[in-house]
Amino acid sequence: REEFYSAQPRPLRRTVNRVLVTFGGTDPANLTAKALRALDRVEGDFSVTCVLGLGYSHTAELEKLLPTLKRKVTVRRNIRSMSEEIRRADLAVTSAGRTVYEMAALGTPTVVMAHNEREMRHLFANAEHGVANLGLGTQVSEEELVAKLRELVNDFEVRAEMRERMLAVDLRSSVENVLRVIFEAFEKWQAVNSKSQRESD
Repeated sequence: REEFYSAQPRPLRRTVNRVLVTFGGTDPANLTAKALRALDRVEGDFSVTCVLGLGYSHTAELEKLLPTLKRKVTVRRNIRSMSEEIRRADLAVTSAGRTVYEMAALGTPTVVMAHNEREMRHLFANAEHGVANLGLGTQVSEEELVAKLRELVNDFEVRAEMRERMLAVDLRSSVENVLRVIFEAFEKWQAVNSKSQRESD
């Protein structure tokens, strides 16, 4: 998304004050609810913001869950700036799709649970790039998720290393490289097309 091209990371806080949960447009397995239940079991004085996609279909279940949680959760939909939500978060829980690149662009330490087998094949969401990938979300136990979240909430050094690895990936230059290849291909097409027109004349 274009908004991430100009957005800048903010300094990493030593304590986790804000956790972001977002699982894309539809979240068919309702990994959102799993993440919220797990976060409710993690000690710490942090708030949780949950950003839902337009296709999220588990609203009734979520509305039943929220009053049972000890920690207040702010639920948002149709937000204007996803980059600002990610930038303000100290930790995030998301799927293995495009959002992982957006988290990395802003250096937000991230725990990933994949929606499906296709997302499992995405090569970017791994420890080398600073992402804690737990695998297929439907097979991740709540206990496993709680343990990973507890580790990251309590260990600044681990989060700092994740952030460092994320920001080491030059995603902005990657965008520029893609645009350069597109423009070069277009210029070649124009040249060939112009030559063909001259020859036909």
